Amino acid sequence: MVDVRDRTYEAIVLRARDWREQDRLLTLVSLEKGPETAIARGAKKPGSKLAACAQPFCRATVTLSPAKGGVSFLKEGRQEESYLPPGGDVERFAYLSYFSELLLAGWPENRPEPGLFALARAAFLMIKLDDQLSRTARFFELRFLDQLGLLPDLSCCAACGQSPASADPRRFLLSPQKGQLLCAACAEVADATSGVSSGNSLRNGLPLLSPGALRYMTTLREAPFSKVSRLRLSPALDREIEQALDPYLSYHLDYAGKAKAVLKELL
Repeated sequence: MVDVRDRTYEAIVLRARDWREQDRLLTLVSLEKGPETAIARGAKKPGSKLAACAQPFCRATVTLSPAKGGVSFLKEGRQEESYLPPGGDVERFAYLSYFSELLLAGWPENRPEPGLFALARAAFLMIKLDDQLSRTARFFELRFLDQLGLLPDLSCCAACGQSPASADPRRFLLSPQKGQLLCAACAEVADATSGVSSGNSLRNGLPLLSPGALRYMTTLREAPFSKVSRLRLSPALDREIEQALDPYLSYHLDYAGKAKAVLKELL
């Protein structure tokens, strides 16, 4: 039965899990609503018309009932695109799971965020098509932090103004506590003047970033989506950037998801 309060729009399915005997519980993100939860009744039944759009990591046109108790029901759905290649791919599945965990850790439910939706759609498509998945992951992490307003200026040290583009070969710290980029010298001065214990220091075992890594991060942050696949990322530079971003993401998002641990085992 048609209800004038029903909503039809495009959404990305981030999660799908079995719910009761015949249903599936979906976590969707859309331009109109942001993250929300929906139940696809009967999606597990053989021949169900909802089965294709009740799979994780697909883009679908959905019609949802008005929410009751924070949950809507999927009344109609049509899968427009799957972000997994035919036959599946364990590594791509793990990356998409990781992106989904980050999105749900930093994106409040039922809050429309056009920038985040555009980023999710672009990154999911890039994972499907890209030949260097770790580059897409670094791109997504940086753009995600930027969209949330958590990524600081990477062009210079926040304390002394030293630029990674200068001839000075000093290294830099992406400080989770400060939410700033500091050169190693300024981080040491800050620790010395504050009198903190080694366990509470700004460094506290965090890796330092080379000027080359920071320049690459700035390029990933600013490049059009269509140009990212042309940026070659060496394994050494990839590890350097990943090791700096991991503690930053964990600190600001309180994130300790399972998908990243799976990725580390796979890679």
